[in-house]
Amino acid sequence: MVEPIPLPPAKQPYPPGFDMNARCDYHAGSPGHRIEDCRAFKLKVQELIDLQLILFKKEPHSGVVTPAP
Repeated sequence: MVEPIPLPPAKQPYPPGFDMNARCDYHAGSPGHRIEDCRAFKLKVQELIDLQLILFKKEPHSGVVTPAP
């Protein structure tokens, strides 16, 4: 469903927010951003949700609240 998409090498001047040390798994390890910040990946996941290729199962809530330690 989702395959890595390599980006062409980044050219200077780098765009705002570009981080040479960050790597994006969706973009085949290309530098510049992390997958958590990847707009293209987020849009791809949303597309899969919209097409109902990714489904989330709602679990009934037990009503029991476990306090944090």
